[in-house]
Amino acid sequence: MRFSYGAALRLQAQRDPGRPAVTVGDVVHSRAHLDSWVDRLAAGLRALGVGPGDIVAFTGRNHAGLLACSFGIWRVGATPLPIPWHRSAGDMAALLRLVEPCLTVDLPGPVVWPGRRTTLGELAALAAAAGGAVGDVVPPRLRVGTSGGSTGTPKAIVIDVPAELDPDASPAPGMTPGGTQVMPLNLTDGAGFVMSALALATGCHVVLMPRFDARECVRLVETHRADWMAATQPVLLAIEKLGAEVGDRLAGLTVCHLQGGVGDWLKRAWIDRLGPDRLQWTYGGTDARGSVIGDGNVWLERPGVAGRPSPGVCEVEIRDAAGARVPAGTRGRIYIRDLTGRRNFHYIGAPAPPTIGGAEWIGDLGYLDQDGYLYVVDREADVIETGAGPVYPGFVEAELERHPLVRSAVAVQSPTAGVHAVVDCPGVRPEPSELLRGLALRPHELPRGFTFVDEPLRDLAGKANRRSWRRRVAAAGRIVGG
Repeated sequence: MRFSYGAALRLQAQRDPGRPAVTVGDVVHSRAHLDSWVDRLAAGLRALGVGPGDIVAFTGRNHAGLLACSFGIWRVGATPLPIPWHRSAGDMAALLRLVEPCLTVDLPGPVVWPGRRTTLGELAALAAAAGGAVGDVVPPRLRVGTSGGSTGTPKAIVIDVPAELDPDASPAPGMTPGGTQVMPLNLTDGAGFVMSALALATGCHVVLMPRFDARECVRLVETHRADWMAATQPVLLAIEKLGAEVGDRLAGLTVCHLQGGVGDWLKRAWIDRLGPDRLQWTYGGTDARGSVIGDGNVWLERPGVAGRPSPGVCEVEIRDAAGARVPAGTRGRIYIRDLTGRRNFHYIGAPAPPTIGGAEWIGDLGYLDQDGYLYVVDREADVIETGAGPVYPGFVEAELERHPLVRSAVAVQSPTAGVHAVVDCPGVRPEPSELLRGLALRPHELPRGFTFVDEPLRDLAGKANRRSWRRRVAAAGRIVGG
């Protein structure tokens, strides 16, 4: 039986009111407490006239109030728009102008936005004045997602499916209703938001990290005996670089679900750490137009594979720039065709993607093998052209990030028609020759220039703004050091 997200949360509270729902640090919010909090926020939203079909935006660093706010929005039939807290004030304002939500919650002061604003505290005060119970309404749209982290151009993606689910069914691979999930990702990013909401609606205990720290993440998994965790390249890399101190402390995880692109060497390291059955992932873009599913077992059989399209859900075709289909093993544009019979999303602020025969291209390159398994190479817009052939920056970045001193790396086009590496080595400046030593790259893929920084080049979702760095490198010329 399917329930709205708000009704599912209420059901879990009725079943076991005292069971932990959200833990942040030493503060534990029971199911009953969270449900009551959601009711108050929903009443405040209703007092401001928010109702079915409306969009409400919110932002902020990880705290339990973000989850309560999301379910409060769903409870009145509205649609949440989580805006990544780390986006600039200009980007936030641009997203708000695109979507035009009816209300924003906890929007930072520097964001220029003429629309209505409120705070979580004000909503709770309004609820106390308004009184009355709030019924659960099935929102017509699940959420509004944001994108543009890799391109620098904000856009919004409206997920046009009702916000409802079966509270007793597994909502994601390996996620067991009633289990425990450690959430190291930002709630205002897509994966962190979606996975945390699914967990709460199916009775899971969400152990939320206010800020990601690799050692603390390992400790929380061990202490809370977590059985499920979502992770991105930055999370996996930081934990992997802890080395032997991790030991078997993550052994309780039934599934580590990978989000976004993860380098092959790092994926293999985590397969070795957890076992192939426990590492799973999907591919399909922010809009989730299709579902290509992969796991550690498939990867060991076919190293580098993204997965295979879900039967009856989607089909994958590879086409060249002219739109013609190419044979197996040939790299080209990845087109995904939905087979479910309905389009479940639409864009705001971006043109519709190129479509051929109902299949859509979301900007990625890759190839299919003879058995129909998909291999994703990189985004076409980020390919680096050299005289010796194209270079796919994701491969270069993954190799650089193997070095123990490198926290993150971005590879972009050099002004000299080669590869330029921007490398985040906090507190140190290694010689370029040291970074180049032992890289599993062909000669034309090796960086010819380096820029060193002391700041993460990827957000916690794994997104790196290569376009911005490409412009900066082109403007500055070839830089070594910095």
